[in-house]
This record gives sequence, structure tokens and C-alpha cells, in this order.
Amino acid sequence: MFSIQRGFTFLRSKVNICDANGVVLGWLKSKLFSIGGAFYVYDSSGNEVAFVQGNWVGW
Repeated sequence: MFSIQRGFTFLRSKVNICDANGVVLGWLKSKLFSIGGAFYVYDSSGNEVAFVQGNWVGW
């Protein structure tokens, strides 16, 4: 089991991914000025492990 926690932000949203004990496993950070929606995925050490990008058409 895990939880997702997001704090208040003005521009770039950061979402922590935590285990059942509240230990941060990694986080997601939104890309600034992304039209279709995109975010970076980081591990607990701060290393970028993925980039996820969407588009306007969901089909």
C-alpha cells in the first residue's frame, strides 16, 4: 500500500509517493508550460527515472 501527498504550489506541482509508513519512495513533478500534460518521475534519491507526456486526444 502507498499514499500520494501533494502540497500547495503556484507553478510546478510536486506530488510525493510514500509507502505505508510514510517514507517517501519518490515523487512526480509537473513540467512547466506543458500543453498536453506532462510530468517527471523521480526516485527517493532525486534521480529522474521517467518522463510521462500526454496529448489533447485521449483516444
